[in-house]
Amino acid sequence: MVYIPGPGMKNSPETIKKNKVEKKPETVAEEPKREKKRKKTVKVKREKTNKTSNKQFLLYLFIAISVFFSIAAFFKMYETEKAMRLRLDEMSAKYNAWYQEIKQKSEETYEILKPNGWLNQAVLSSSLIDNYIVGIDDIINVAQKGDFSDVAYCRIFVSGKSPVWISVEGNSKTFFGKNISPGLSDELFYYYKQPKVQIEGTTFIVPRNFKLTTGNYENTYLLFFNFGTTKLVKMNARSINNVPAAFDIWLPQN
Repeated sequence: MVYIPGPGMKNSPETIKKNKVEKKPETVAEEPKREKKRKKTVKVKREKTNKTSNKQFLLYLFIAISVFFSIAAFFKMYETEKAMRLRLDEMSAKYNAWYQEIKQKSEETYEILKPNGWLNQAVLSSSLIDNYIVGIDDIINVAQKGDFSDVAYCRIFVSGKSPVWISVEGNSKTFFGKNISPGLSDELFYYYKQPKVQIEGTTFIVPRNFKLTTGNYENTYLLFFNFGTTKLVKMNARSINNVPAAFDIWLPQN
């Protein structure tokens, strides 16, 4: 075989030989070191993989626990809300029943106490009956005494349940003006002679042709005590002049 050198003499036999000589074979002692290093690297990789796996497991476990407690809290809240709603419904039903009962009692009480209610009417009727009885008693007692045999006077009787304004005038003068309650009045209007005993605020001396005005003539009556006789008349007008003559009450000329 003939060697032909090329340009540069880079691949000469000496160079190739030298390169072959420089490549020394690996020794037996270096192989365990390399194996040990490789095992150490694999071990570190396994440890890193195990740590990563543990972290992922803990993360998933934490997420699962969080989800579990969230679901449990949701159901707990739902049950609590349901129990509160039921309790509120029960309280609302009790309140409505109580309110309806109170409302009914209030309406019944109002019906009793309202103006013109039956209690008001009963009280007024009782008062009127008492006044009427007292008035009739008074009339009977006065008539029995006969102490008006030589004098003449009249009293006013008001029917109904409301007071009536009464005014007595004569000779351009007002002798009396007042609201008189239902029943027989206490006032005595002497139109002929004067009584032996006069009571202030009750006894009034008026002219024999006195004028009487009433706020409600339909509920106004006049009771005349005239020389031992009595006469009851009803007003037929709001105002009447010369009352004794208007109701044919006899009086002496002098």
